[in-house]
Formats: sequence, C-alpha cells, structure tokens
Amino acid sequence: MIRIGVLGGGSAATLHAEAILACQTTKLIGVGGRPGTGEALAVAAGVPRVSLAEMAQCADAVVIAAHPGATCDVLRALDGQVRATLVESPVPSALPNALLTNAMVGAANLLHAPIVKQARRRIAAMQPHHIEIRSRHRRPSWTTNTNHVGPALDPGARLATAALAISGRVATGARVDDLAQNEIPDSDIGARPDRYQRLLITLDNDTVITIECVWTNTGLATDLEVADERSVVRLGLYPTPELEINGSLVESSGRSHPIEALGFVEQIRRLALVAAGRAEPWPPAGSLAAITAMIEQATSSRL
Repeated sequence: MIRIGVLGGGSAATLHAEAILACQTTKLIGVGGRPGTGEALAVAAGVPRVSLAEMAQCADAVVIAAHPGATCDVLRALDGQVRATLVESPVPSALPNALLTNAMVGAANLLHAPIVKQARRRIAAMQPHHIEIRSRHRRPSWTTNTNHVGPALDPGARLATAALAISGRVATGARVDDLAQNEIPDSDIGARPDRYQRLLITLDNDTVITIECVWTNTGLATDLEVADERSVVRLGLYPTPELEINGSLVESSGRSHPIEALGFVEQIRRLALVAAGRAEPWPPAGSLAAITAMIEQATSSRL
C-alpha cells in the first residue's frame, strides 16, 4: 500500500484526495497546506491535517495541489524525502533543474482517461489538419487581477498537454490572443466571464492547435475536435467524457464515476507505481514546465 499525502485544499486537491481513496493500492495519510487551508478537506476525507514535515516523514508520495507560486518552495522543503511527487498543472516554468527528479510526475489526468486513450488510438491513424479545443472553465482561485494569469495558462496548459499528446507532434511555437467582442460566441455573451483567450500552438508539421478558453461560472464544458480529409473525431472532456466519430456517439462514460472517467484514479495508480519504482513518470513534470514556459512567453509578448 503506497501512502500518499495531499498538499492543498482547493478543487484539485479534493479530486486527488478522492482518487487516492478510490484507488485500491493507495492510502491517503493526510492533508497539508498553508495555515487556514486544507482543514475542510481533511475532515471530509477522514484524515488528519498534517504539516509538510510530517507528510515528508510518513508519506511515500505527495500530491502538490497548492498555489503554483509555492510549488518550488514545497519541493525544496521535501528535498527528496519522498519517493515520488505529482505536481498539479500549471507546473511552474521556473522549476529549477536541481529540483527535477526521475520520480516527479506532471498532473495530466486527461491523458489517463479511458475515453481519451480510445480517442488517441483512433486519431493516431489520421492525418489531422484541424485540432481545436473549446473550454468554459471557472476562474482558478489562485489567480489575481495583478499576476497577468489568464485562461490560456489555466486551464490552457493542461489542455495543451492533452492536445499535444493526441496530435503526436511537437510544438514549435505559440501565440496568445484575446478574443474580440465579435468573436465571442453568442452563448457566452451575458455570462460575464473574466476573460476570453485563444491559445494557438504551431506544430512541427505546421498544423495549428487552437484552444479557446473562457473563464465563466455557467455552462462549464470542454470539447476537443480533430479532423482530417476523411473523418471528424469529437471528444467531450467535461462534464461527461464522450467520444463521437463522424457525428455518431461511440462511447460515453455517463455511468462511470467522474474521478474514474476523467482519469484521476488511473493517474494516482501511475503515481503509486512510480513511488514503488515500477514505472517511469508520465508525463514527466519537466515536459509540463516547458509547456507553461511556452504559454507564458506567448502571453508576455502581447502585454
């Protein structure tokens, strides 16, 4: 049984804690974080609230789902005391090489989702000329009006990770644009989101991945569409993962528990295998840090 601690008290920490409790090979040993955070999650999960030092002493692995600005300090404090770590997206671009280890996993739950794996097998046989994601997502609690973080970074970074894996290509560059008022879909007007952004990622075959991100509190959804000359694959990622090919529903996870359907439980299973020395990190945290850096550079170039 792999013992795992969760650092954080928000929605991401909650999902990871639920996944640990649902996985038969792992045990949630406690919840930690800054003063005033994590208490409610610890009570709900029936585990103690522990300090980072206590977590390092009794856990085999730690899920870092705290404010991204605190990630590097947390990793320094852990200083290799645990066998593996899972770093929630967006993984900081400034992650020092000295902190990167062979047991540091980047959080990318969608890559572990059964329907996404099924879609990847189908798309691998295609030659896509169109890859697009549209996401309506709540504004993350850790963002502020002064840190220049927009939806292109969160949820854009984790969506870019999934899109790049599905494309099977390598990113060569990126651009971030704000959507003009006349480009905002009618269904979004009136929802009064904080911001609309479009992330454009150019691939090594000159195909462009388009990711349109909206921060809003209504009509939350994420959909991916991939097309070539012969077929169109649509992957509904949230709220219920489902796969359509040429307009026909192939598979739906409507009866599955969301943390299973969205890949959180399988991601924890992988973390447990990494902690046990039986698997390599996938995806490695360094690759997600590179995606964060690419998006931050694209964002800063337009400020």
